[in-house]
Amino acid sequence: MVLGVTNVDDGEVIHQTCLLLSGTCALDTSSASDHVTVTNVDPLRNTSATQARLAAERKWKALVLLHCGMNNIKIAHGFETISLNLTHHPLLQLPPLHLAILVARDSPLVINCPSEKYGAFSSAHNSLDAAIAKLRMSAYMWQALTAERMRKAGLGRRAFRLEEEWQSDLTSLFGGMKGARGEQIMGSSAKVHIVKCEKTVEELKTLENTSYHDMDGVHGEFRRALKVHGGVFHSKSRPVVAGLVLDTPYSDDREQHDGHCGESNHAADGISLGSFDSHSAYSWPRYMEEVSFCLTDTTVPEDFHCGARHTMSDHCSLGQANFLRQVYSAFGAGVHNDASCCNAEVKTWAANFIVAGPSTESDGDWNLVQSAGPYDGSLRNMLRLKLDPHFRLPHDGLPVRRESRSARIEMRVSGPEEEREEGQVTISIFSTAGLASVFFDDGKQQQRRDIRHGGSCETFMYASLVEYDRTRPLKIVAMDMVGKLRVVNNGWSLLQPIPFMSFSGSEQRLRLQSFPVIERADGEECEDHNRDTSWTMLLHKRSSIGDLVRAVAIDLRVGGWFDGIVVHYADGSTHGSHSRGGHLSEKGSLAADSRIVKVELSYTHGDLRGIRMTLDGGTQWGALGEVYQDEYDEDDGDDGEYRDGYRYRSGYRVVVLEPGANEKIIGFSGNGDPYVDRFGIITAPIDLEVADISVQMS
Repeated sequence: MVLGVTNVDDGEVIHQTCLLLSGTCALDTSSASDHVTVTNVDPLRNTSATQARLAAERKWKALVLLHCGMNNIKIAHGFETISLNLTHHPLLQLPPLHLAILVARDSPLVINCPSEKYGAFSSAHNSLDAAIAKLRMSAYMWQALTAERMRKAGLGRRAFRLEEEWQSDLTSLFGGMKGARGEQIMGSSAKVHIVKCEKTVEELKTLENTSYHDMDGVHGEFRRALKVHGGVFHSKSRPVVAGLVLDTPYSDDREQHDGHCGESNHAADGISLGSFDSHSAYSWPRYMEEVSFCLTDTTVPEDFHCGARHTMSDHCSLGQANFLRQVYSAFGAGVHNDASCCNAEVKTWAANFIVAGPSTESDGDWNLVQSAGPYDGSLRNMLRLKLDPHFRLPHDGLPVRRESRSARIEMRVSGPEEEREEGQVTISIFSTAGLASVFFDDGKQQQRRDIRHGGSCETFMYASLVEYDRTRPLKIVAMDMVGKLRVVNNGWSLLQPIPFMSFSGSEQRLRLQSFPVIERADGEECEDHNRDTSWTMLLHKRSSIGDLVRAVAIDLRVGGWFDGIVVHYADGSTHGSHSRGGHLSEKGSLAADSRIVKVELSYTHGDLRGIRMTLDGGTQWGALGEVYQDEYDEDDGDDGEYRDGYRYRSGYRVVVLEPGANEKIIGFSGNGDPYVDRFGIITAPIDLEVADISVQMS
């Protein structure tokens, strides 16, 4: 195997400044002495400092800062050398990510630094200049990693750009050195704003437990200081900011840091801020040359602890990974900040940038770090970030339509036609925004199907699900191309309302028409709470002594929602007894020769609101529900017109269930308790004798 690059093509156009390269090399060794050198030369013959990156198991990774225009990157390993020509074309028309550091009114302008970093003797890692360099370098690492994650997700190499300014080259350890003629080496690099707040250090400490929802908290103080600072942080410009709180020092007596760790907010019409404190900043790299060392430093600081992680590299991974989570949330990714997600990111953080990591149990030897797999919600984060204007690419065309952003994932069961076998039952999962993945889990085995390039609908044969244990709940998780989830806790319940039913003594089948309620509009993660509560009721049934009795009345229970129905039979028995509310409830009588010819269901905001039944003689009873002013849909008409297959009324939509030609309604089926989630009608051939029907339901 020869030296090569695996994640970038020669001649490719790159839009972000910092690029993460990964490739292969010829030698197979896990020795720390094996390395790859990377050098970048721009068209003006400006040469960046040569970097040495570790190589292990025939693999290597490296970070490269690109110059605007052509870049000739030379990569060497042993006696092999290759060149990679790339064009850096920054998209200056897109809004940037701003970097800022918040300092208190009486700030000493230093961050805590353990003695292992010479904190008591040197300001190299604890001064304000060091904090600026560490934040800048971390931002470039985030940019490169985000672009690589986007590429792996099949979304194109897209990332946020950073606000930059012309200044001394501060990204390299050798940037402060003079040129051949004694001139200062200059360049364009990320700008870090110093923002001063009115609070003192002690006042900031008292806010450590205050949520960002409270503008009196540290996060709120940071946002307020940004507004006062003005300039690019004007609310009308809708800036997105990655902010470091400088004055959140480590507290030795409590063995933990003071401050608020990390918080974020996404404001569509104001300042979006992802903030993090500086308690672990001492362990972050300042320059490109320090990246590998900081991610592999096994030194254990005696006075600093970070949960169960004690090495410098652990502190670096924890701080940078969690800070990036806050930045993603500021962009609107809605990242969940639970401990399991954070731990998963920290464990794989170093493997994103290097191919080998140190073993804390051995002296000087190296153990290979596993390649960083997708962490919890990684693809979902990338799909959500893709919608943000900061991440657009020239070939994207028009922005994502509002309809796609608000699209819902639907799951429907399709039954066989009369001439087909029952094994042909399918589950269809679809979304107008397109599907990204579908996941099945029955507790014993898991299967994830990646369908990002497969369109907006995916159909699964019922027979293909037989490998899963029917005695265990089958969890189905579907994600669409805008990052929304649909979660069904038990997929087997979807198969219960299949649109056919067999009955004994005949080859004919009953047909079921049902209206499944779509996901609730106020939740991105939807779970089917009531799907397991299924019920069926017929208009004729066998009594306790075997006689055939008919339904004489149907009580439609309607209040704020559709609560249920109660069928009253000629022998005095009832089915579906329901005691909940129902101030709009109405009971209708059924004559022996009457038939139900139409059932209307109303819904809004994903909830069934009411029901109305109509007999063949025109008699109606029931209610479609009350609609309050705040529930009105601004696009709905007031005249009850039909659009998109639905009849619109004021504030809710109405779907009509009717028997087909030469059919009659013989019963009802549904899901839900205490409210109805799904309701359907059971129909049979009109010439079928009721006495012959003996429906067997599981």
